[in-house]
Amino acid sequence: MNTPNGPVSAPLILNVEGHKVTGKFARDETRWLDIENGKVNGNEFSLAYSMTGKVEGDTITESP
Repeated sequence: MNTPNGPVSAPLILNVEGHKVTGKFARDETRWLDIENGKVNGNEFSLAYSMTGKVEGDTITESP
């Protein structure tokens, strides 16, 4: 994935049923984010994920 800080590579698990995509991708060796609202159309796909966290000053800490 391309990000504002440069490309990122991470393990990705996808399940496709019709046009619906579900699955998860690795944040690190022990944490995964679930894919939400995934869609596929031919060889193009879109997906979203959510995370929760806490803001303290200028630092965001991700919740487990």
